[in-house]
Formats: sequence, C-alpha cells, structure tokens
Amino acid sequence: LEDVKSSPVVESPQPPVVLQLDPLLDLFLDGSAPSGVLKAARPESADNRLVLVLDDGWWQLIDAERSTLADGWLDRSRELGYSALHLVDGEDRLLGRSARVGAGMILFNNVSPA
Repeated sequence: LEDVKSSPVVESPQPPVVLQLDPLLDLFLDGSAPSGVLKAARPESADNRLVLVLDDGWWQLIDAERSTLADGWLDRSRELGYSALHLVDGEDRLLGRSARVGAGMILFNNVSPA
C-alpha cells in the first residue's frame, strides 16, 4: 500500500460580516427616548424617509419634551442618511414631520387622539 499524501486544503478568506443597526435600535442606544415612546421604525427608501411609530408614552410628555425629542431624532435620522423624518401613531396618523422649508420638526396634534 502506498501512502497517499493529501495536499493541504486552502480555505479562501471570508469577507468580514458588516452589521447594520436598525435605525430604531440606533435611536434607543443614545438614551434619548424614554421607555414607552418609540414603538417601531420603518425606513422608506423610495422617499429616503425614516418613519418612527410612536407609542402611547409620547402623549405623557410635555410639548417641550416632545419637541426636543423630535428635533434630536431628526438630527439622528440625518446622520443615518435620511433626508426626511415622519412621526406617526400606531394607526399611521401623521403626528410630525421634518420641515420642508426651514429647519426642525413640525409637530401636529398636541393632544392625544384617545
């Protein structure tokens, strides 16, 4: 019997895995959103827009807190590459959007619909 020498197996290097954070998770990581305020995030790539779905905790905040949070989220969404931000409730009613002229967020419905 002859010894069969096998040639070493050379594995091709695998490309590194690039983890992409969900924009909602990224917003949570900075600690700006109190518990019970953000419910979900929905990127709408066709319009280069990020839609944040707000939970009932949004209505527990005073107007100034809502405004500050919304402006912070707008800044963060722009850092993530979105040109527009919409805030909606669980029934997809528009609660706020980024200004089309000027800067900042425009918030609608300053009282809970419930």
